[in-house]
Amino acid sequence: MKRLAHITLIPMGLAFGATAVKAETVRLVTLEYPPYQYEAGPDADGIVVRILRDAFAKMNADISIEVLPWKRSLKMVETGDADAIFTAYKTAERETFLDYSKTVLMPQVVSVWVNKDKSVAFDGSMDSLSDVSIGLVDGLSYGGTVDDAIKSGVLTSLDYARKAPTTSRNSWVGGSMPSS
Repeated sequence: MKRLAHITLIPMGLAFGATAVKAETVRLVTLEYPPYQYEAGPDADGIVVRILRDAFAKMNADISIEVLPWKRSLKMVETGDADAIFTAYKTAERETFLDYSKTVLMPQVVSVWVNKDKSVAFDGSMDSLSDVSIGLVDGLSYGGTVDDAIKSGVLTSLDYARKAPTTSRNSWVGGSMPSS
């Protein structure tokens, strides 16, 4: 009889345990980078936000998305205060605390923009931009080529902002920056 009680209680315990377990909300962080992701009142919105909400909904998983300054977002995933971050270029340093998917969530091209009344000659090398004042978002990777030029001191006139600008400037012209 004792053996029968154990056999009966184990399946009952498993069934109770399965119904009592509720997955926690997955906490995602990101930077403001329209149109990919941006604050929309108390919520986040944008192309990537919509893709993520749809993907997690198909998995019956709850998510929260916070739009924060980039360096804070990176620190939060590094310390475990957030579960995931998007959209982040892969770097060797980040691979020490992030796992990247094999599929790119949203392909992006990094571009450089200058006022059209300014004369900036870009010949494809970072050396040609060595004396140009460049605005960057603090903590953001601009791909291996740019990141290496900053680390090696080729690009020195750098102005860092806490977050990406959210307004468009119709008077600007631009060109793609190689991002390896």
